[in-house]
Amino acid sequence: EFRLRRTGLYGWVHERAGVERDESGKPVRLLGILRGIDERKHREASLRHSALYDSVTGQFNRSRLLDSVNEKLLQSRRYGAACCYLVLGLDGIEPLDESTPVPSSDDHILIAISQQIESCLRASDVIGRVGKREFGILITHCSPPDLAVIAEKLMVRFRGRELHTAEGLFEVRISIGGILLPGCALTGFDVMNGAEHALGKAREADGGTFHEFSWPDDVSREYHQAVPLGDRILLALKDDRIEFAFQPIVDSHTGVPAFYEALLRLWDEDRNLIAAKDFIPAIEKLGYSRVIDRRTLDLAIHELYRSPDARLALNISGVTVSDPAWLRKLNSHLRGRPDVAKRLTIEITETVAMKEMAQSIRFVNQVRSLGCKVALDDFGAGFITFRHLKTLTVDEVKIDGALIVNIDQNKDNQALVRTLVELARAFRLEIVAEFVEKEEEAAFLRNEGVTYLQGYFYGKPSFERPWIDTPAEQAMRA
Repeated sequence: EFRLRRTGLYGWVHERAGVERDESGKPVRLLGILRGIDERKHREASLRHSALYDSVTGQFNRSRLLDSVNEKLLQSRRYGAACCYLVLGLDGIEPLDESTPVPSSDDHILIAISQQIESCLRASDVIGRVGKREFGILITHCSPPDLAVIAEKLMVRFRGRELHTAEGLFEVRISIGGILLPGCALTGFDVMNGAEHALGKAREADGGTFHEFSWPDDVSREYHQAVPLGDRILLALKDDRIEFAFQPIVDSHTGVPAFYEALLRLWDEDRNLIAAKDFIPAIEKLGYSRVIDRRTLDLAIHELYRSPDARLALNISGVTVSDPAWLRKLNSHLRGRPDVAKRLTIEITETVAMKEMAQSIRFVNQVRSLGCKVALDDFGAGFITFRHLKTLTVDEVKIDGALIVNIDQNKDNQALVRTLVELARAFRLEIVAEFVEKEEEAAFLRNEGVTYLQGYFYGKPSFERPWIDTPAEQAMRA
């Protein structure tokens, strides 16, 4: 693909050609075709733009700003360059002229606010829209005393001043939350969540104020306690001391395994199993989730390559939903292998999907375009709506296990699960219920129309591979 200049203008073309040779191998002629692809190139450029920029203000969107925060966080740790991140939230709008109606939407207000913010910033600073009425601002070279000064400068810019918009003159009320980098932050999510938490505190104080996020003592203590285990986790990755245990997910009517969830297990240097309840929190606290998820993807794909009868479900962390490297790895593994892709289900949690809806939609669409299925884990934990489920085109939902425990005796949970099942059925989704530990629970779920069941009643996680293991192979591994 390349550009050609035609009648003074440039146009994109796609060329496909081959050489015809005679019996001696000498080229005889070139056969090919040129096809104009301007429309496709414009469409691709538009999609790239919408993936990175907010459609209303033209500023970075949340996903692109998160990438910038992660980059700056890495630089802060490596070079000791202090910086800060602010979240500016719009609290209220007041027309300055009584004849000016309240705007039907916030669009013109948000555009004017973003322009005002930009006028306060340096070229090296970054701004993005991170919520319906919130802007994220990444300030470089910001020492601790500067944070409050910068926030006050922004507050003064809006306090009691006219805001000129296409719909008239308005006065706006704002609040700001801020956080210094790196602090105890391990990922960009930590930074953005901390600033948004601080914004909430500022709004609780009647708004119009600035609040700085401070790391609680218990957060710092938990971080330092997790560091030694984190070193062991990295060493286990290096020494290939991680593997999957497989738990069956069975057809609710026959009890026959339909597929298996691949659950990560970690061994210490003496070949003792480290409990998941110990190493999973450490992975999250220390920011190793992306590294672990990339390795588990490799393991899952390898298993599917070597075992044509295997069908696996793989759970990933919330940060991986916005990890382009993980998606590139998935694409490289599955390119030209639809036979493998159709046997892999990727599970994302409902709470992450609802918090990062735009990013989750893009993630789901990309994973499904490769031929994989996508499941919404912890279904019911975040109270997802009909509209959300319609927008998030997953293939399967997995009901939150907390709703399943003793469901045969819990009338409230029974009512909620019935509602969730009806919602999933409306979109023709497959339904999985986990944490099934007794026949009474299985019977209730089966009667309500749940497609698959998972839990100790049907099988605990095991290192055996039922799709390939023979008695001889099991004995050899033992």
